Amino acid sequence: MSATLPPLASEQTLKHVLEISQHLVKMLIHSGVGYQMFSNALKPIFYREAISELEAQGVKTTDSALSLVSGMSRREINQFKSDELTHVSSNTMSVPSRVMTLWVQQQLPHKLPFSGNDKSFEALVKQISTEKHPRSIANELQRLGLVDIDKDLVCLMSESYVPFHDIREMEALLAKNVSAHLAAGIHNIYHETHRYLEQSLFVDELSEESVKQLEQYSLELWSHASEQLLNHAMRLSEQDQDQHNATHRFCVGIYQHHDDTDRSK
Repeated sequence: MSATLPPLASEQTLKHVLEISQHLVKMLIHSGVGYQMFSNALKPIFYREAISELEAQGVKTTDSALSLVSGMSRREINQFKSDELTHVSSNTMSVPSRVMTLWVQQQLPHKLPFSGNDKSFEALVKQISTEKHPRSIANELQRLGLVDIDKDLVCLMSESYVPFHDIREMEALLAKNVSAHLAAGIHNIYHETHRYLEQSLFVDELSEESVKQLEQYSLELWSHASEQLLNHAMRLSEQDQDQHNATHRFCVGIYQHHDDTDRSK
């Protein structure tokens, strides 16, 4: 009888990261960012983190070592070293965003016939890609609130590929909050000293009414605690200002969430 090998640490870590990533992918797709655009944008992050990891271990950052740790090819590593991919280049933009950019650059009318001549939406899309169907691109831009489709006309609603303008600030705040939370939790996993507060409470077998009560109660507790904490933090900030070592930022947060744990549904 053969023994079952335990999963590799890398496999377990990937499983947990994917659990987190499904929410990030939802956010990306909702805003019109596809897999190729995202994967290309990840490369500089893998490159920089591979360098940090090797330097922390006292290992020389050769092309071979960087390739092994980052999972990128040596050719890609060389491109980073020559500063060709340190930023997301224009060819990593999604087809819809490139269509929008070209539309504005060519100063085409805000209302284009879907097909029929050189100044049609179909002709515009074909300048970018012959693999993507123009109707699919139009539908995607409409979903993002960037165009309106009126019978056989595609009408430009915005000259900037920034859908859902009213949530940009909320996204930026979410990024800061989640980044701080992950940084604290990941630090606690790999470091035994100076552990950050990173905890949560879970309670099962609750009715919807009870969940609503807990949501309200947690809001009241947070309102009281955050006011006290902010007052104390402001006093310390006033005390420390103008000191040469006053270069640190402290943050603490709270979240609430509920879902249906009934496995029979």
